[in-house]
Amino acid sequence: MKGRTGKKPRPIPELDHWLRRRVRMCYWKQWRGVRNRIRHLLAVGTRARTAIWTGMSAKSYWHLSRALGTQTGMTNDWLKRQGLMSIRDQWMKAHGYACTVVCSLRMNRLVRIRMLGGVGRAG
Repeated sequence: MKGRTGKKPRPIPELDHWLRRRVRMCYWKQWRGVRNRIRHLLAVGTRARTAIWTGMSAKSYWHLSRALGTQTGMTNDWLKRQGLMSIRDQWMKAHGYACTVVCSLRMNRLVRIRMLGGVGRAG
């Protein structure tokens, strides 16, 4: 099945992104209470002002899993230290990509999506 751009869709990077966001959401749910969330965000390295604004927010768990406060604290490296394996990295190892730098450049080109139309133009 082809996407709008005519290329095959690449589900592995998208799945990896979704999974990391889902794990961030689960951590956010575990940290119940405003004070507890702020304390945890500060502990993982989020700036104080950002941690307070994110911790006090009444938005949904899914929305806040992509907020600035959660993404600056719960980075991909932090998630890796917590034990989360990258599906994308495992997929690249299974398909014989040797260098991680070349692979990441290759994957970025495959994931890029161009939107139809443009700014101010109906598509």
